[in-house]
Amino acid sequence: MLPTPLRAVGYRRVSSQEQTEGYSLDAQTTHIQNFIQSQGWNLVQLYTDAGISVKKRAATGRRLSRCSKMPKKGGST
Repeated sequence: MLPTPLRAVGYRRVSSQEQTEGYSLDAQTTHIQNFIQSQGWNLVQLYTDAGISVKKRAATGRRLSRCSKMPKKGGST
């Protein structure tokens, strides 16, 4: 029996609104997807912070911290 692949989340961000208009977020997405695929993992969520304030980014940090509490290998959420 094959082991259950790990589940992974991706996090991409830019620090200013001007950066969101270029290639930065798309390039980060491609890099994240390629890395996760190379590890044999499953991408389950992609978080994005696009030129937002530090206070709003703190909310994303809380969402990401929940990921560490997700059930391991084949468990349900």
